Amino acid sequence: MESDTAQYHLIGRFIVILAAGILFGYLIVESSASDLALVEETTREVYEANYETYIAELRTGLMSPVESFLVGLVLAMGLFGLYEGASVGLARVLRAVMGSGGPEASRQRHSDQLQD
Repeated sequence: MESDTAQYHLIGRFIVILAAGILFGYLIVESSASDLALVEETTREVYEANYETYIAELRTGLMSPVESFLVGLVLAMGLFGLYEGASVGLARVLRAVMGSGGPEASRQRHSDQLQD
């Protein structure tokens, strides 16, 4: 009983990591594409004309190192909690769908059904 729960947790974690990797990869590509579009439409003349505005935006958006650390800590803890919750929830769904005995027993039941 304990081993099939561990198997489902491992499968759940793998699926959640795979989905998160795909999501983050997509978001990075989209962000890079929008940055590239912004760079391509901004000419040197426009940038030089609005230089003071760009610099002011950069300077006002800075956080102190302590604020950055605390925000990073809260985000990391939140993402880890979300990851753990999603993997445990997915493991429970897999266990409910596939039944007890783990993935190997489910595979065996399926092959037995095909032979009948």
